[in-house]
Amino acid sequence: MRFLTDHGNCEFRILDSIKDKISVEDQTNWAKTFVEIEHAGWKGKKGTSFASDECATNYFDKSIKSWFANGKLLALELVLDNVVIASLYVTIEKTEDVLIARSQKTTYVEQYSKGSPGVHALLHINKYLLDNHNFKFIDACTTPDNDIINAFMKQKQTTSSFLVSSNGTINQKIFSFIHFLEISRINMRQNIKILIHKLLSHKKRLSFNN
Repeated sequence: MRFLTDHGNCEFRILDSIKDKISVEDQTNWAKTFVEIEHAGWKGKKGTSFASDECATNYFDKSIKSWFANGKLLALELVLDNVVIASLYVTIEKTEDVLIARSQKTTYVEQYSKGSPGVHALLHINKYLLDNHNFKFIDACTTPDNDIINAFMKQKQTTSSFLVSSNGTINQKIFSFIHFLEISRINMRQNIKILIHKLLSHKKRLSFNN
């Protein structure tokens, strides 16, 4: 966080639809900023951002409105001198008496990648979830080999796989969106590994210079 605070005043903003009724204006502003930041970065260049795909954009818009309206979404922004530099959202599920939080997409302004704004956003939202709500599980929604997530989320749980027919127009649209998400996941893993390699190389150079 030191790198970011050296550049200005940092603060976190949270829209918690479990506790509060979020205004349409706040919903719209958050969603618009999230999509813009994501599309301006590497996801936009690779065509895996929400704004890169009309079906994904429509899905995101409809889902966000529904989740906010039904108290099933928490959104967070990391703000530097009143400019959003990272954003994420968490969806909420309730099965009987079990409350589950699922971390969805995270995006950040790549200009500040050295300060790991996305990681700080994840850490803060996890702390907020634990401090303010009685969640049984907080799901990172990532692969078991995600080194960054594994550094601060130690526990794992096996999930199930299901086979679903892809016949029919609606199912084809669903599978098209699932494919889009899978490509996004693969690209994210590749970029995380590159980032870790760069960080380790930088650390070795610093050790050598000292």
